[in-house]
Amino acid sequence: MVRAQEAQEWIRDAQTAVASGDHEAALHCWRGLLAQAPDHRAEALSGLAEAYLALEDYAEALDAVASLTALDPQSPSLRHLRSRILGRATQRLELRLDPLADVPGFRVIGPEDSLLRREVNAVPLQLQLGGASVSRGRLVLEKADGAVHHLALTRDTDVTPRRSGLRHLWRRLRGSDHLTLRINLRHIRRIGIIRHGGQADDAVVWTHAVRWVDVPTCLEGHDGWLFLTNDGNRSDAIFTGQLQLSAWRRLAWVHYAWRLSRGIRRLGRSGVKLAFVIAPSKESVLPQFYPLARGARTLSDSVAVILRRAGVPLVFPVARLAGTPDSYCRTDTHWSHAGAFAALEDCLEQFGLHGDWRSQIDFAPLEVMGDLGGKMTPAVTDMMQVARWPGRQNAQVLYRSGLATTGEIVIFDNPDAAVQEVLVVFGGSSAATLAYLASRIFRRVVRVNCPSTQPVMDVIAAEGAAYVICQTNERYLLHAPRVVRGLRDSAIPAAVAALDAPTRARVQAACDAAAADNAYAGFLAQCLRDKTTDPVG
Repeated sequence: MVRAQEAQEWIRDAQTAVASGDHEAALHCWRGLLAQAPDHRAEALSGLAEAYLALEDYAEALDAVASLTALDPQSPSLRHLRSRILGRATQRLELRLDPLADVPGFRVIGPEDSLLRREVNAVPLQLQLGGASVSRGRLVLEKADGAVHHLALTRDTDVTPRRSGLRHLWRRLRGSDHLTLRINLRHIRRIGIIRHGGQADDAVVWTHAVRWVDVPTCLEGHDGWLFLTNDGNRSDAIFTGQLQLSAWRRLAWVHYAWRLSRGIRRLGRSGVKLAFVIAPSKESVLPQFYPLARGARTLSDSVAVILRRAGVPLVFPVARLAGTPDSYCRTDTHWSHAGAFAALEDCLEQFGLHGDWRSQIDFAPLEVMGDLGGKMTPAVTDMMQVARWPGRQNAQVLYRSGLATTGEIVIFDNPDAAVQEVLVVFGGSSAATLAYLASRIFRRVVRVNCPSTQPVMDVIAAEGAAYVICQTNERYLLHAPRVVRGLRDSAIPAAVAALDAPTRARVQAACDAAAADNAYAGFLAQCLRDKTTDPVG
């Protein structure tokens, strides 16, 4: 342990480095402080989060915030910091490859769609190579600091050519090849090639200048209301009706609806009740603040017809949320606790659980930056209504998987609940709020985050669930989910395989801390070991 004076020197050095823009040096100082001065752990973690954010290492920044949150779960500044990191990480960029020179037989093709800022470290580039001098040459990448990196484009390279039947045969006949690489282009300013036979740097032909263009993802509406735009789901085109279901996508929804209806009917013989919840986009509930007009027919209209025809009990609470004060806030895309509770009331009515549930809950305003406020420069905040429980509540979290997106599994237990039954909730971030609020009503609530593959039928059976909520968002309706048998068939194994090191460590720690008979922890531990045997069910 270092003396107080030495700790202050670490802090001063870190602050000096930040002021000069040397975030690598600041990172070194904060790491030293964290390792050698436990009394300054919170300050060191906060500095690490800011340094990682400046260096665009969002996974490490979020990991530092997670460690800070464990020290002070109620800190408003930590909520704002996390929102700033997520807002920055989810900004979208468009890659521009400006031509500098033409090399016969060499072509670089970037992704058509914009990328999240956090995806810039693995950009898919397609290289079309023709002729021996090119296909046996070297790809050259020049960084902003002048450093140059070479990659040999030979049969021995670790980049695998696309080989697909007649298309590959045609390329071979033309004497060309087609390679796909994933390259970190975060600090690359030029792309070039050294043709076979070239040895020195002056043999480099610089073919493209790399440029990133910001794509705005936050749309300012009336009275300071913020809305999502230019996202991967094309939220604005969904609202205006420009984006409709193609014949194949419609067929996928029909297939999903009938599989879901049939599966729940089978489980229903033992009394299982279902609610399929579509969380409305904010612009659907509050169109008066949105600068675009709603289309005459939207995706939600088409999907609702398909689900109802298949007999799927649908909860799409646009009217109820519109009549609920503060169901959304200005700076976030998700419903507030007040809005989520209104949707939960619809689910309870669907289940036949009638009662004065609202008398068991109260709401209080909380300042939040949200996933939209963090995208603004400078960042903005608003007040969101969050749940406050009068009286004694014994709901506890028995298990949390350590993930924040696909693969997040949370188990709530409440021995004093009014409904002594099990509720299983499938869905994403909006479902997290539903499950949290429902934990005050049901004896046991299990939430599984796998929006693209829901429900998982074996989880429902293994839990002995009496009630099931499948939740998606209106902006996700272009793609139908899939009904799957077990967790091994879901999107979770692939998501776990793609985790970065800090998140893998956090998931492993949650698995190690879980009870020995926790089947979900066992499943995720197996996923971390690249196995997908499903112990649930």
